[in-house]
Amino acid sequence: MLANTSINFRADFTIRDNATLIRKMVERTSQATAGQRLYNLKTSVDMAVSDKLTIRFFYDHQLNKPKISTSFPTSNISSGIALRFSLNS
Repeated sequence: MLANTSINFRADFTIRDNATLIRKMVERTSQATAGQRLYNLKTSVDMAVSDKLTIRFFYDHQLNKPKISTSFPTSNISSGIALRFSLNS
């Protein structure tokens, strides 16, 4: 085991706003027919335990808020631990 353990932390946050509109030129109105606002958070921590073993902890969260009332908000979360063992030195 190495005395100097290196730790790398990464975090990504994105917001995406999609919309499909119908524009009525005569009435000068717009109406949303589809679309959503997406929030996404991805984090990970990589820790080198030795020169051959790396442990990765990750957490991903995606939140979807629709623009129209016929769709429901959804949320997806994935998290876990990954072990990476290298046979090469």
